[in-house]
Amino acid sequence: MPHFASLARLEQSHRRHDDVMDSLVEAARRLAAGRPDTFDIDRINDAVVYFKRSITRLFLDEEGSLFPRLSTRRPELAEQLALLAAGHPAQVKLQARIGELAAALDGESRQGAHKELLEAATQLAAAHDGRVARLEHVFTIAKEALTAQDDADIVAEMKKRRDRRHESDDHDDTMPVARRQRSETIAERPSAKRAPPAPKPAPKPTPKPKPKPKPTKQAVKPKPKPVAKKAPFKKAPAAKKKKPAPKKRR
Repeated sequence: MPHFASLARLEQSHRRHDDVMDSLVEAARRLAAGRPDTFDIDRINDAVVYFKRSITRLFLDEEGSLFPRLSTRRPELAEQLALLAAGHPAQVKLQARIGELAAALDGESRQGAHKELLEAATQLAAAHDGRVARLEHVFTIAKEALTAQDDADIVAEMKKRRDRRHESDDHDDTMPVARRQRSETIAERPSAKRAPPAPKPAPKPTPKPKPKPKPTKQAVKPKPKPVAKKAPFKKAPAAKKKKPAPKKRR
C-alpha cells in the first residue's frame, strides 16, 4: 500500500485533536465537581486556542482537498463525505461556546458556569467521537483510492492555505515534526568513540582582600601637669602675754 503524505499529516492532526478533547473534558469534569487541578484552567484555554488555530483549517483541508478527490475516485462515498462536512459547523459552534465560557472563568465564577462548560465539552466530545468513527472508514478507502498525483496536490493546497493565512510561523499540527536523532552509545556500537568531556571552565581568580585602612594617628595633646596646691596660710598663734609677777610686800 503506498504511503500518502497528505493522509499521514491529517491523521497526525486527528490524533492531536483527540488528545486536546480528552484533556478538555477531564479538566471540565474536575471543575464541575469542585475538585479542579492546578492547571485545569490553562488546559481549557489551550484547547480554545487550538480550536481557533488548527481545527478550522483542518476542516478546510478535508472539505476543500481530500473529500472532493475522494468522492471522484469513490462515488459511493459521496453521501458519507457530505454528512461529515455537514457536521463541521455544529462543532465550530460548540467550540465557540466553550471559548465564551472559558473566558468567563475566574476565581469568582457564577454558580453553574462550570457545569455549563462541562455540558458543552461533553457535547463536543460526542460529536468528535462520531466524526472519528466515520473518518476511520473513509481513510481506509482513501489509502487505496487516491493516486500519487492526488497526494501531491493535496499537500500543495494545504501548504498554500497556510501561506495565504500567514500562519507559517505558528505550530502546524498537520506538518510532521522533525525528531532529534539519538547518537549511538558504546554499548550499542563498540566502535563508537565517546565524546571527550567538555573542558572545565577556568576557576575564577579569588579577589585579594583589600587592605584595611590604617587608623590615622591623632596628635596627642600633652596632658597639663597638675598644679601643686598651695597650703593655706595659717596665722601663727599669738604669743601669750606673761602676767606680771606680783610685787613683794615689805
